[in-house]
Amino acid sequence: MEGVVKCFVFMVFTFHTKNVFSTVYFSGEKEETYQNSSVYCENMGGNLLGYGELLIKTAETCSSLLVWTATPWYNRKIGCFIGVNIVKETQDGKENKHLAICADFCADSNYTSIGLWTTKCQCYGEKTIFVQSLCESTTCPANANERCAVGDAGVIYEKVNMTGALCRYRSFRKPSEGGITLKFAQCQDLKPFICKVGNTENIQCSFNKMSSSAGMSAETKGAIIGAVVAVAVLVLLILLIIIFLRYRRKSQKEMSG
Repeated sequence: MEGVVKCFVFMVFTFHTKNVFSTVYFSGEKEETYQNSSVYCENMGGNLLGYGELLIKTAETCSSLLVWTATPWYNRKIGCFIGVNIVKETQDGKENKHLAICADFCADSNYTSIGLWTTKCQCYGEKTIFVQSLCESTTCPANANERCAVGDAGVIYEKVNMTGALCRYRSFRKPSEGGITLKFAQCQDLKPFICKVGNTENIQCSFNKMSSSAGMSAETKGAIIGAVVAVAVLVLLILLIIIFLRYRRKSQKEMSG
């Protein structure tokens, strides 16, 4: 019985630890080179965050104007193209698409390129053939610095993983000032960065509270409290069952005696 109790206590401890460190951390005033930023995030047990909606949300939450962006980076093909052999496509048809949304949708490493429209994203693999076509495009919703297609042919963004003397970072501005821009910088330049640790999307605008419960979301705190209460109730129930069984055994002995 003691082993059962210890097992549940260990489960609660594991759950608590996992959620405390399953967070997105912005470096704040701390700036590093591109390589050192990647290593820093790896030493935290995570990775440098790549371009997507979470990176935008974190930058906005933490009032950052620019951050290093992990690979893959995205290079736009000049013109519009029809992709033969589409691997995957969004189906919602909502007019809110921009590269960050499509980058999340086509995040699988098997996808090598992204087709971008105002209303949909398409994911392509290595065997996709691109046929250049008449170009009908406009600025993307929510980001005037990106182009989205409105016709049959898509605006194609190719994934790039190679690094060299120049590295990429994202510059954030108000939509009225153009929105989000992918820029180049010397890899040895010092810039802020974002580390993603675990699979949740809690945002912490500093590395200083990594192990503090103050950095946890209300949802995480509530889940931990709920787990602790559940274990306490279970332990109490087990004790009551033990007391009942002992009482019953004692009564049977008295009756048989």
